[in-house]
Amino acid sequence: MPPKSVYFNTLLGGGFGLYLKQLDLMSQQELRTLLPIDAWPKPRSTSDLDIFLTLQVLISLPEMQSVRSIIDEMNFVPISGSEYYQFVKPTNQIKIDLLTGPIEESVKSKVKSDTRRARPKGNLQLHAHPVPEALDLSKNLEQLSLAGRLPDDRRYVAIVNIPNPFTYLMMKVTAFGDQMENADEDFGRHHSLDVYRIVAMLNESQFEQTKKQFADNEHSPYTQSVKSLYDHCFSAKHKIGILRMKEHRFFGANMLINDFIESLRDLMNL
Repeated sequence: MPPKSVYFNTLLGGGFGLYLKQLDLMSQQELRTLLPIDAWPKPRSTSDLDIFLTLQVLISLPEMQSVRSIIDEMNFVPISGSEYYQFVKPTNQIKIDLLTGPIEESVKSKVKSDTRRARPKGNLQLHAHPVPEALDLSKNLEQLSLAGRLPDDRRYVAIVNIPNPFTYLMMKVTAFGDQMENADEDFGRHHSLDVYRIVAMLNESQFEQTKKQFADNEHSPYTQSVKSLYDHCFSAKHKIGILRMKEHRFFGANMLINDFIESLRDLMNL
C-alpha cells in the first residue's frame, strides 16, 4: 500500500477540481457565497486531470515510486514527448498531468529540476512539471468528499484535496494570459470562465484569506504578473478576458460581470 502521505499531499487542480467544488457547493442546503448560485455558470467538466504533488511527496523517492506504481496499475500509458509526467488511459482518453508548485530553495538540493521537470534523485521514471505561479500551493487546502462505486459494486468514499482560491487564481489568470491568443487552446476561454467561477464561489472567510494572501505575496514577480493581467484583461467589460469569457458556450446573462470585476480588484488589493 502507498504511504498515507501520498494521498494527503496530492491535490486535484485544474478545471476538474473546480467542477467538483461547484457540484459540492450546489448540493448544500444553505449556501452563502460572494456571488449567488443563480449567477454562476454551468458546471464545466473535463477529461484532463491536473494532479499536483506537494514538495513533501516530490522529494521522497519511495513516495514518487509509489505514485508511478499507482499510475501503472490503473493502466495509464505515457504520452509521447512527455513520457514521465503526462499519461492517458486508452479506454476512455482520461489524461493526467503531474504537476508541482514552485521549487523552494530549501529542497533544491534534494531534487533534480529545471523549468520543465522535477523529481527526486535516484532511479525513477516519473517527473512533475513545476508551476512557479502556484504560490501557497500547500496552504489552506479545501477537502471534498466523493462517493461512488468500485468495479465490484462496493460503495467507496474518498477525500479529495483541491488548492485554495488564491493559488487557483494565480494559476488560472496566468493560464489565460498564456493562452488568450492561442486558437489551439480555444483562446483561453475556459480559463477566463474559471477565473469568474473561483471568485463567485468564495465564502466570506475565503475572500478575506485570499485578499491577505495577495498582500503577503505582493512582492513576488508572479503576483505582479497576475495583477498586470487583471488590468490588461479583466478590469473592465471591454477587456479581452471578459470578452473571451462571454464567448464561452457556458456564459450566461445571469452572470454578474460588474460584481466580478470589482471583487477581483478588491481581492488583489488594487
